[in-house]
Amino acid sequence: INLTTEGGLVGRVAQDVITNPPRKWARLQAVDGYVEWKCGNDAREDKYESSIGSKKEIKIITKTRADDFMEELMHIEEVMESGLSANSPISINNGIETMKIIRAVHESQASGMKVKI
Repeated sequence: INLTTEGGLVGRVAQDVITNPPRKWARLQAVDGYVEWKCGNDAREDKYESSIGSKKEIKIITKTRADDFMEELMHIEEVMESGLSANSPISINNGIETMKIIRAVHESQASGMKVKI
């Protein structure tokens, strides 16, 4: 999916659920550098890398597959106990906004035209 924000930022989103070996990563590219995250860089680690100007940094975070879900589950538990669901990024409103993007992608693919959300 090629995206352009209201502010003029341009980006691309790709999702591939059948890559073997699995590959999950995100990259933010800027004029003077980038920030990249590789989930499962190795069997038990994630890799965070950034390069801005002449400064390059790499961080390796040791984790297991279960760690991918533990923070989210702890967050859900905290939200349920506190009742402060309005402060959570996991919300029905965010889900609806995501579905609007997915619907627009399908409309764009079918029509061959850009779709504004």
